[in-house]
Amino acid sequence: MNEVSDLCTSDIHRRSRMPRIPRAVHRNIPGIGWRDRKISFLETRVDQLLASRSSLTENLESITSTLHEERARNNSQTRAQMAEIETLRSDMEVLRELYETASSEHERFTRSSFKAKMSNYLGATDVARANGWHATNAIAQMNYKLRSYSLAESLGVDTPKILGVWNSPESIEFSDLDEEKFVLKADGGHSGIAVIPLIRNDSGWQTLTGKEQLTEGRPSDRMLKRLIKGRGPYFAEEFLESDGESTIPQDIKVYTAYGHILQVLVMQTEGKQVVNRQTFSRKYFDADGNDLGMILPGAVYDPDIPLPNHWDELLSAAKGLSIASGLPFLRVDLYATSRGPVLGELTSTPGGKQQYRLQHDAMLGAAWNRAEVRLERDIALGRPPGTLYGPDPYTWWYSESGEESHPSSWPRRVVDAERWYTPSPTDPPERV
Repeated sequence: MNEVSDLCTSDIHRRSRMPRIPRAVHRNIPGIGWRDRKISFLETRVDQLLASRSSLTENLESITSTLHEERARNNSQTRAQMAEIETLRSDMEVLRELYETASSEHERFTRSSFKAKMSNYLGATDVARANGWHATNAIAQMNYKLRSYSLAESLGVDTPKILGVWNSPESIEFSDLDEEKFVLKADGGHSGIAVIPLIRNDSGWQTLTGKEQLTEGRPSDRMLKRLIKGRGPYFAEEFLESDGESTIPQDIKVYTAYGHILQVLVMQTEGKQVVNRQTFSRKYFDADGNDLGMILPGAVYDPDIPLPNHWDELLSAAKGLSIASGLPFLRVDLYATSRGPVLGELTSTPGGKQQYRLQHDAMLGAAWNRAEVRLERDIALGRPPGTLYGPDPYTWWYSESGEESHPSSWPRRVVDAERWYTPSPTDPPERV
């Protein structure tokens, strides 16, 4: 009993020595069961929040992926729409140009038109030449270089010196020529076709550019192919020296309407590209030497091209040849050389683009109409029809032939063509 009492007393004393928990704190300490339930709840809530976050992250990634796909699809659609808009804009531009072209073409055929006259002229030339009616149609007699040289000589117009003439390509032989350079041509060549300048070198001859070398006095097979694109006879003529710094003389093309100067085209090139017309720049002048501007769309212009030397002499030569030709339209091609104007060729149907701006086209067409009327008047007053030769002596380079289509069968009347010449009158009022 005493032992039990001692233990109780000892326990009481031990408890009295333990620190006491304040009542306020004691009241805030939850019971063990409640606290476990709280912890379990919180852990469950954390798990729920983590699962929710994972779901939201997946949704966000899905939405982001969808957004990128939609954006890419939208960009692709936008590019396609822009391309379609650009195509539509291009189509509209083409339609606008076609409309303007159609309107211009309609306008050309409601009044005088150089383009329309040239189209008719080409048709008439084809008919005359196809039927061999050269002797009775002056228009079919043009584009024969040697014949044009003879006509020019008879009128006192300077021409290139002829060094040799051959009737067939196989007979061409120039080894005995003394010149350092010359030009090989075909009688029917035009626009640089069948025109081959050659210069002497240590082994024989070469082209101006040096691309072709000849060791014998005969053209190469390649040259022969170029020559036969023209029409025989074939001939060698002097190499004309420029009156300026360029290797090639200025190419001056005078457009005439039976003695009336319509316009003067001056073409020049730098370097040695003779037959490549794409290397030539141009400038158009009127008869008074004024710049006509960019009257031919798409052409390469050089406003700094000066008025050619011997201007009055150039126009006088062109006018005389135009009147003598007996044609309402003729282009007289001349070269500005160191000794003055020299004839290049005569052409009634010039090649290349001849579609001028509408107003200029109408002016040229009206002048052509007046030329036809003036020529008909002169013939009615006694002018012999066709081409008329002048009084000066000339050389005839063609062999004799009885065919009407051969130059030797064409009439060569020596008559003063200006005796009946009617100058160009004032323009008639424009029809409404």
